[in-house]
Amino acid sequence: MWESLDDLMRNVDSAWVLCGDLNEVREQTDRLNYVFHQRRATWFNEFVARNNLTEIVINGKKFTRICDNGIKFSKLDRFLVTYKFISLWQDLPVNALERRESDHCPIVL
Repeated sequence: MWESLDDLMRNVDSAWVLCGDLNEVREQTDRLNYVFHQRRATWFNEFVARNNLTEIVINGKKFTRICDNGIKFSKLDRFLVTYKFISLWQDLPVNALERRESDHCPIVL
């Protein structure tokens, strides 16, 4: 998946925002009571670096996905933006809302 996004981002010069459930974590502290896969995190972090993406910090929650009756926690939902995006819209807050129907917390930019 990351290679396909690399190609798309390389061919479309724009202010990019990648958001939502990216289904990967960036570091071990993004998981609690889950197995952490260093190789997958490395691939994800390399994608972020190659595309000069910056993660906007989510206010309100450390973890955005809770499963197995509240035993497992992950930070899978993110807002990753390009510097071009940041130059157009600075100081935009990202907030995690309370989880209701889904196992993910909604995030709002």
